[in-house]
Amino acid sequence: INLLQAYTSAGRAIVMTTHSAKIADQLPINNIVMLDLDDKGNVKVEDKTKQELRNKLLSGSWNLMQQQFFANSTKPLLLVEGLSDVKYIKKAMELLDNELYQRMDILPFNGTGNASDFINNLIPLINSSKPVIALFDRDPAGAKGLATCIGKDPKSFSANYGVNIKTYKKDNVYFCMLPVPSSQNGKNGFLVEEVS
Repeated sequence: INLLQAYTSAGRAIVMTTHSAKIADQLPINNIVMLDLDDKGNVKVEDKTKQELRNKLLSGSWNLMQQQFFANSTKPLLLVEGLSDVKYIKKAMELLDNELYQRMDILPFNGTGNASDFINNLIPLINSSKPVIALFDRDPAGAKGLATCIGKDPKSFSANYGVNIKTYKKDNVYFCMLPVPSSQNGKNGFLVEEVS
C-alpha cells in the first residue's frame, strides 16, 4: 500500500482490483469503489453514500469486504443489544447446533438507546429479503428500546416488561424480547447473560 501511495503522490492514478479485506481496510473509504451485480446480472457501482453509511454502522464488526457480503446476503440477521450478547448467543448456538451460528449473521446495535436509529439506518442498506430479528433483554431498558423501535409509549412497556410482550413486525424486521424460561420461577426479567 505504501508503494501505491508513493506512486499516486507523483500525480498518477492506479486502478487495482482485489478481494482482500486487508488491502481494502488500509485505504481511505473515498478511494474505494465497490462493484456489485444488479437484478439483471449487470455490473453496477455500489452507491457511495450507502457504502459510507454501512461502514459507519458496521466498521467495528466487519471489514469492508465482509460488509458488502453481509449487505447482499439473504441469511437471517439477529440484532442484539451488545457485544456480550453476541458472544453468549454464538456460544449457545455452537453448543446446540455447531453450524447454526454460521447460517445467520449476528450484530449488536450497541445498547437499547441506540436500537431505533441503528435499525432505521441499517435496513435500507441490506437486502430487503433478509429476515431481521431485533432481540431485546427482558428488562426495563430492553422494554424501552423495543417500545421506541415500534413507536409505542416506553413508559407503559417499561412498567410491564415481565409480561409476555408479543412480537412486532415492521417491514422485514421482527421485534421481540427474550422469553422468560419456566426455570426462572416467576422472576419478571431475563437477560441473555443469565442463560445457563
